[in-house]
Amino acid sequence: HVMDNVHSVIASASSRFSLSQLELINKLIKEKWNVSNNRIKEKLIRLIGQIGKETVSAKQSVKPTHAVLALLWEVAHFPDLPRDLLERALKEHLDTLSEVNLNVDMVRRKYIMCCVEDIKKSAQASIPSVKHLHDICKSYGSKGSANYQKASKQTLSDLNKQHEIVKLISTSLNKAHKQAVQAAKSQGLPLKADTLVDSLYTHQESIDAHLKLMQFLLKDGDLYLSWARCKELWETLVDNEDSIQMDQDCIYTWFTQCISDLEPETQRQVFREKLLGLSPSSLSNNSLTCLRKYFESVNTNEGRLKKTDKSFMVERSELLGIEYFWDIITNSDKDDIADRAIE
Repeated sequence: HVMDNVHSVIASASSRFSLSQLELINKLIKEKWNVSNNRIKEKLIRLIGQIGKETVSAKQSVKPTHAVLALLWEVAHFPDLPRDLLERALKEHLDTLSEVNLNVDMVRRKYIMCCVEDIKKSAQASIPSVKHLHDICKSYGSKGSANYQKASKQTLSDLNKQHEIVKLISTSLNKAHKQAVQAAKSQGLPLKADTLVDSLYTHQESIDAHLKLMQFLLKDGDLYLSWARCKELWETLVDNEDSIQMDQDCIYTWFTQCISDLEPETQRQVFREKLLGLSPSSLSNNSLTCLRKYFESVNTNEGRLKKTDKSFMVERSELLGIEYFWDIITNSDKDDIADRAIE
């Protein structure tokens, strides 16, 4: 309790600290860190976060807040950090970042670029940086007027154009998948959803983090997914000889949800070159749902189907891919899949 009280006093006073005093506190925190157990380390992270909130609310200068953000970022990159401390440091970083009210855009962009550089330069999967990048991007447009949200969408779009973030996340997903496969092999085990990729995050958490960020960028940044990116995702999670059922189900669901983020020609390519290339006998419920969605959309885009209130009307009898549904009915040994194909 004595430590908690001391920390409270320091945090309360920190809004009046000069930059040199704050730098001294940061130095003392780092020295204390080196001789502390994990329970004390968590208290130190909380203290840094409290100092961050106080310096932001003081509204005197951005430099003290920048010093706190830099320290939290540094702490999150200390080697061999347990997951709970890593996530605590990044949460305090995000909370401080969300409170910033001076040069907001510049500070957010700085840490978006820090995450991008982490993901780009790391030889290993950088799942915490992928998750933190998503959290910072989500803080755009989370508050404010319609005009502010429109500006935020433009910012996300500009960031993606300048740094090809969607391409970066696709490449990172491939890297993380390979790392998960290697982690499983090193233990003499098959790849599973709960295989630890980096001793911190599971394979499923890694796939989800990458796909959720990419989906967010497409939808909130008003971006379209290119055919090149579609192929990369498909090759990592479907065509890959090391992919597992979970990988495939995740990407089928993702492509179903993101169909409006593909231009009509890209939808057609995914449908014809990827979905119609799946073995009819191996279809799952997720892949059939995806196939049906693209079948309806592609044929509607080409005037072969017309959408009504509750269903579709056939406008031209030669529907693209219709013969594939006959193959499912005759080749699938799963009654539920065959029944859905008949529908």
